[in-house]
Formats: sequence, structure tokens, C-alpha cells
Amino acid sequence: MTDGQPQAARQIPADAQSILAYLPNRIRIALITSAAAIEYPIKAVVEMDLASCLDSLSVGLCRL
Repeated sequence: MTDGQPQAARQIPADAQSILAYLPNRIRIALITSAAAIEYPIKAVVEMDLASCLDSLSVGLCRL
């Protein structure tokens, strides 16, 4: 991760970084910021948002 990203980005496990690397920068930063705000592991936040993309009735990052 680059120096321009939140401090939480520097503490992300390697496996989560490999998933986040495929996402656009604005979504990556939103996920990292969200995980830090609710004090959840980034892997859990990514999983929840991916699950919300699969649920047609939910509102999440897929609807942005």
C-alpha cells in the first residue's frame, strides 16, 4: 500500500492485500476506512460487502 492511504492500510494481512489490489482505489480506501471505523478485520468487511453484492435486496458498495 502507498503512503497516501490510511494508517490501517499498513496493517492489512498479505492475503487481504492481494484481494484489495484488484479493486479500484476509491473502493479500497472505503473498505479500509470502514473496517477501521467499526473496528472489524478488513477480511470480514470485504466478505460482508461481497455477500451484499450477491443479495439483490441489500444496499452496499455494489450499489454505489
